[in-house]
Amino acid sequence: MTMLTQFGLFPWITGILLLVDLLWIKPDRPVWRRRAMALLRLAVLLAFGLVLPALAMHPVWTSLPTLLLLQVATIYPLIYLQDRLQVGYRVLLLILYLPLLMLGLTLHRLPATFTPEQVGIHWTHEPFEARGEGGVRLSGLWFPNEDRKGAVLLVHGLGAEKCQFLDTCAPLYDIGYAVMTYDQRNHGASGGWSTTMGLLESRDLQEVWKTFLTRTQGIRGPRLIYGVSLGGAAAQYAAGQLEGLDGMILDSTFADISATAKGSLPIVGTPIYLLARGLGLDYLIAGEGVLWSAPIEAIDPDSTFPVLLMHSREDPLIPYTETLRLQRAYGARATLVSFDTPAHAVHFVYENDKHRKALVEWIRRF
Repeated sequence: MTMLTQFGLFPWITGILLLVDLLWIKPDRPVWRRRAMALLRLAVLLAFGLVLPALAMHPVWTSLPTLLLLQVATIYPLIYLQDRLQVGYRVLLLILYLPLLMLGLTLHRLPATFTPEQVGIHWTHEPFEARGEGGVRLSGLWFPNEDRKGAVLLVHGLGAEKCQFLDTCAPLYDIGYAVMTYDQRNHGASGGWSTTMGLLESRDLQEVWKTFLTRTQGIRGPRLIYGVSLGGAAAQYAAGQLEGLDGMILDSTFADISATAKGSLPIVGTPIYLLARGLGLDYLIAGEGVLWSAPIEAIDPDSTFPVLLMHSREDPLIPYTETLRLQRAYGARATLVSFDTPAHAVHFVYENDKHRKALVEWIRRF
């Protein structure tokens, strides 16, 4: 049951039913038939919006139940007016539904898992588990290194899982660094039902860091965090609370989620973002102010550990300007390395030599 609700089925189902109700149900059908179909769809929504979350022990005041109430209160009354709705009004309803649909699909991820071998990593490893904020189970892997020259905690991005970005740390492992990685909440084999763009993830990271410190006892070198995209947001929020953090690598991350959210759709991205934030849909869907996430505001001006920033100028998802903002915020302790890969957070694949050289040169300062 927990897996079903983690799939983010509710936004998909409501979106499909909305299309059926508003576009494909012909107004010349008998009123009783249209209302019967509406009731049938309502029963399906009840099953996915109330029964499954209840069985999965989700909080009753957020996400799926709340979305169900919104659906019933705003959409279903219109089903009885279908014969009076013109095409233009139906299109308008779909546009108004976009913030709900997009935010729901973004924050409720489809979990996937890989093994290190499936991504080309053949290092000796062992699994571990930690408990994040609210007791969420976090599944991870520990890759010890006999040279014990340092250690890095890898925090993956949105829609990924613990193994997909292991190759980003290969240059560090090759020079003697141990590596730890874990599935963030609502990703991979970890628990949790929603993603919060670094807010709850940062508290999870603080708990995983305790395990990291235990595993790295006796290591002579630095202890680093490597945060990719969403992982970089979590790392920045958590950095001030991490004992013994010696440096941070931020790869393709954002300073403020608004820039990414507004750029998600051409032309209409900004209105949709403002509408979703104005209506508080992020609180309704995730229980947190996700659309207000701004890791740049968490930067401690008194911190002195070095920061390596890596980002592609052609990143289509998170604008390169976000990293430039972070560079200005971190000041002299920041080192920026730019790439030209026309994709998000995969320059380590397409510009591997440059990525490797940047990491090795930066690590020499320790």
